[in-house]
Amino acid sequence: MSDIIDFALSTITDYIGFENLATEVMQEEGFHDIKPLGGVGDYGQDATVERLYAHKREKYVFQYTVDKNTYTKLIGTIDKLLNNNIDFHTIIYVTSTTISSSAQTDLISKIRKKYHKTLVIYERKTFKSVLANSTNTIFVRHFPDIETQIAAFSANIDDLSLDDKNQIEAELLKVNLAFIHNDDAQNVRKHVFDNLTFSVINEAYPHYIAHQTVVEKLDAIIPGKDYIKNKLSATLTRLQKQAKIELKENSSKVADKQHQEIELNTNDCLEKLDALVHDIVQMAQDSHAEPLSDDTIRRAKRNAKRALIVYFKAFGTEITSQYSSEAKSFPVFQKSISTITDECSRQVGDRLGNLIFDSIGEVLASPSEEQIEALHYLVLAHVTNAIMVLDPNLKEFQATKFSQKTFILDTDFLINCLVPDVDEYALAIQLVKDLIALNATVVIPDSSIDECVLHAKYSVRTYNFFNSSLLSLPEPVASEKIYNAFVRGYYFSIKRGKILSSVNYQTYLYNYYDPDRPEAFMKEVIKTHLPEGIHFKNVADIYSGYISDEEYESVFSEVLKLTAGSKKGRYRDEEENKAYAEVDTSLFLTTLHCNKDAVKDTILGGSHYLITDSGRYRIISSILDYKDSVSTRPQSLMSILTSIGISSISKVDLIKTLENPILMHSMEQHWDDIGKLIKLGFDLSNMTLPRLRVTMEDKLHEHLTKIDMKTASSDSAEFKELLAVAEEAGVPLYLAGQAMEAKLKAKEKTIKELKNDLAAKNSLEQEIEKFGKRRQKYLRRYAKNLKK
Repeated sequence: MSDIIDFALSTITDYIGFENLATEVMQEEGFHDIKPLGGVGDYGQDATVERLYAHKREKYVFQYTVDKNTYTKLIGTIDKLLNNNIDFHTIIYVTSTTISSSAQTDLISKIRKKYHKTLVIYERKTFKSVLANSTNTIFVRHFPDIETQIAAFSANIDDLSLDDKNQIEAELLKVNLAFIHNDDAQNVRKHVFDNLTFSVINEAYPHYIAHQTVVEKLDAIIPGKDYIKNKLSATLTRLQKQAKIELKENSSKVADKQHQEIELNTNDCLEKLDALVHDIVQMAQDSHAEPLSDDTIRRAKRNAKRALIVYFKAFGTEITSQYSSEAKSFPVFQKSISTITDECSRQVGDRLGNLIFDSIGEVLASPSEEQIEALHYLVLAHVTNAIMVLDPNLKEFQATKFSQKTFILDTDFLINCLVPDVDEYALAIQLVKDLIALNATVVIPDSSIDECVLHAKYSVRTYNFFNSSLLSLPEPVASEKIYNAFVRGYYFSIKRGKILSSVNYQTYLYNYYDPDRPEAFMKEVIKTHLPEGIHFKNVADIYSGYISDEEYESVFSEVLKLTAGSKKGRYRDEEENKAYAEVDTSLFLTTLHCNKDAVKDTILGGSHYLITDSGRYRIISSILDYKDSVSTRPQSLMSILTSIGISSISKVDLIKTLENPILMHSMEQHWDDIGKLIKLGFDLSNMTLPRLRVTMEDKLHEHLTKIDMKTASSDSAEFKELLAVAEEAGVPLYLAGQAMEAKLKAKEKTIKELKNDLAAKNSLEQEIEKFGKRRQKYLRRYAKNLKK
């Protein structure tokens, strides 16, 4: 029923009909004395409620709309009311569209600040709640022909695929979205080949399709799979028993009810995507200096949607490029950035395009509950597409196969398993639990433990880089630019109120690093956080076969280039980078040689996999022309397990840890300026990425170029000029941080002075013992004079 109501609300175009519906819904919500107005001369009032109290009169003005440009519509209505001298206490905005909770909070704040008026919003959720109540008969009276409309409805393929000619891809997505949307999806998605077959039959709806044609289409999607003909008969029988298809001689047709359910579920997902796109464009619009025309806003929304589709498709491409024998392995997201940038700027110019780009990065970094829902649907649908067209038989996911697989935890992934305050922690721990539950072997090599110790030991360098400015970073910037997970955990633990800001970093680090027994203590930390069943091994014990010196040197040379040129590598010396490169080379070649007999064109067809957040193993595979059956990103692996119903990871934990190449790119563009502001003590913590971009480009960049960080001084004319411009732009100094640092320095100075005094006293006492009692009196007098 919920999907039908969603569909009905999304089809409303008749304003008069919506006005009558909205009035009835508002009466159900407690406004029994509402007076509909409408017509010419209402000055923006669709309905009113006036209430008299002992000492005041309050007027509520209702605005009914199906317009999705909420802020523009609100501003226009309020300006019209005020220009016509209509006094009111509260404006109640009633719309059939979806407005996310975060967007509602933002709108309420803006209206309060701009007009000193109260805004109350009733949107799609309210309508669904009221219309689902059969006792009021509102739905039946206002949508009497809904069944006929549903039968004729088809969700827009163009909204699902960048290539509107590739209908089968869109149909696959529709089916996948429906199964993900379904409450019984955990069971349904296990029959991946059934779903693939159903997609092919659904493409032909409302016509029957010959079974021979189904075989030919399946063979075109997954060429060379011998089991297609053998499995088809059993699949068709199952689909018929489930009332999903109708059989006639040697042909099939999707059942009308099933087809309609697919279209309705797709429509619901597209509505959520539209709401996500609206939030992204609104964020970009808020940071744009000039007002945008309706036509520009429409283009901006189209661009944001197409950019998101590129992003979603990258997940499927990441999987197919890794496991398909036809594709060369490469880090997909590195190559998707230019396409996403182009899509954002199409027909709106680079300035607005860049703001849309940054807004997508901001949303992916910190999505709201509603945005997570939309992202979850679309990411998993594209992952399931990749599974369907590559490995619909899922042989490698049988329990017996998983018991023969070994997953090696690389250092970056292992650290995420140890720091509960980083976003990646919940996904990392759940993934390890899922693999152990599948009877897979999960290995932590000694080299990863050693590197964890080094990351903890050298994390002080990262902390010292930011020092008291650490908490002045916006959260998306902190996620990307605090490279060390221990320091990032410290940042988020304070930001989220888990520890007080007065707790210094050394105290926090003490939970992970013991300088007296570093390796033994790190192993205890690992055992505390990870589930039982983990194996600790030396890399040499994983693969004992022969690796030639030539192959080792070839891989080591490329790994060292990547390691030294990485974000973290720039802060290490040559010997440290060589040590890290040696570990990565050993892990790469060990896993590669273990997988010599990997099954081609099959998800996880090898026996050994490195679980890593890094793309360096895939880059090495691409450079040296290896087929990458070596590494898997935790997000990709977890998405696969979730799509086929194995994992129960929450939507929040899956989506919040997705790779965010957009954020990475934005940070690289602006880090020189942002880094300077942070080091100079400015507070950026409340700024969004689009607002940061505009503030840097329009106001601060020119002034920052005049400041030499080596000689920067708060007394200089350049700094005072920057300070004035920054404060005007809403970028204050991080005074709390400066005060804390000054306090700590004063405390350290006092401690140092006391230690010196104590040392001097002890030294004199020793001298007293040396010279004997006869000279004690003289020496004590001498010490007393020293203190003066």
